[in-house]
Amino acid sequence: MVTVPRPRNEPVRSYEPGSQERASLEAELGRMGKERITAPLRIGDEWVETGATFPVHAPHRRELVLADVHTAGDAEVSRAIDAALNACSAPREWLWPHLR
Repeated sequence: MVTVPRPRNEPVRSYEPGSQERASLEAELGRMGKERITAPLRIGDEWVETGATFPVHAPHRRELVLADVHTAGDAEVSRAIDAALNACSAPREWLWPHLR
């Protein structure tokens, strides 16, 4: 029998002016705003770069490009579906055999 752990929420932070959590967040946002990353697709356990990308802009500063995200075509979508089906069949077989 499988025992599911009791759910817990992450801590609620206030991010009040002058707080350490706010200073940490502002520092990280400043660091992230200075770099432009490439975001490949994740299919199963593999990172996939298709060569076709689109820019992702910061919502509060449209001129700031945060990332170039790779787009999925038909082949990548098919691979992702296959990976998802393979990933969901194994746990179902060994965790909940009584549901088959």
